[in-house]
Amino acid sequence: NNIENEEDNEESKQNEYEDKKGQTKKTSLDALRNEVQCSDEELMNGLKELNALEINGEWKMLDEAYITDCFDDILACILENRFDYKHVDIQQLLQSIDEEEHDPEVVKHCLSFVKKILYPHLPPPPPPPPHFSLPPSPSTIIFFVLLSMNDQTYLALDMNKVCLFVAKKLLATAAPNRRMEKEQFLSEWQASVPYQMHCDLSMLQGYVILQETAKDMFWQWFDAKELSSDPKQRFEQLFQKKDKWTKQELIPYLQLLLHTGESVDKLLLKYTKMTQEKVKDMQNEKITYYTSRNIRKI
Repeated sequence: NNIENEEDNEESKQNEYEDKKGQTKKTSLDALRNEVQCSDEELMNGLKELNALEINGEWKMLDEAYITDCFDDILACILENRFDYKHVDIQQLLQSIDEEEHDPEVVKHCLSFVKKILYPHLPPPPPPPPHFSLPPSPSTIIFFVLLSMNDQTYLALDMNKVCLFVAKKLLATAAPNRRMEKEQFLSEWQASVPYQMHCDLSMLQGYVILQETAKDMFWQWFDAKELSSDPKQRFEQLFQKKDKWTKQELIPYLQLLLHTGESVDKLLLKYTKMTQEKVKDMQNEKITYYTSRNIRKI
C-alpha cells in the first residue's frame, strides 16, 4: 500500500508539474490576452508581424533553424518530383512530405515566406487576375496563404526569394568564413534550386560579395541588413571586409542610408577616396575603385 501511495503521489506530482509547465508555456489567444495589454486587432497584427503560427488553438514561434530545415525538405521534394515552381500543387506537395517530420500546417507556413501568387482554381489562369495578387505586407501575405489553402489551391514560388534562400544556405553555413570558391558556388547554387529556376547574380546584390586573393576568387555572404545604420560605422564595416569597392558594388550596401536625403555620390565623397587602376590586358582601360578615406583595415 505504501508503494502504491508513493506511486500515486509521484504521478500526482508529475501531473501537477505538467499542468504548471503547460500553464507557463500556454500560448492560446486567451493566455496572450491576459499577458498583453492591447486590443485583439493589435494582438493579431503583432502575431502576424512575428510570423507566429497557430496550431490546434495555440500560437507558436518557429525556430529559424527549423524553418530552414523544413524548407530544405520542401525544396528537395519539389526537385525530386520535378514540380513546376510556377504551379505547385499544395496537396500533392503535402502528401510527399512525411507528416512525422513536418506538420502540414508548418509546411504551409514555411511556404508563405516564398510564395508569389495563389490560384484558387484549376488550372491557374495566365496571367492571374488582379484580385488574386498578394499585397506587399508580409503579415498580410502569410494570413492570405493560410486562409486560402484547400484541395484546389496551387502555389507559385517567387524565384528570387527561393534562389536567395538557397544562396544563403550554401554560403552562410560554408566554412571557413561563410564563403565558397567562385565557380563551385555558381555550380552548386544552380543545382540546388527547383527545375526551371535560373539563378542570377543580380539576385544577390546586398547579400554577397566577390572576394579575391592571390590564389583564387570566392563568394562570401555579407548581408547589408546586418550593418550599422550609422554612415561612418557602415563604411568602417565595409572597408574592414574589403579594401576597395566599385561604385556598383557599394550601391546595394548604401541604400539604407539614402532615406536621410543623402545621395550615393555625397556619401562616397564624404567617406571614401577614389582611385583608378588599369584593367589587366586591356590597353588604356581603367576601372574606378573607392577606398577608405581615413579608416585602416583591421
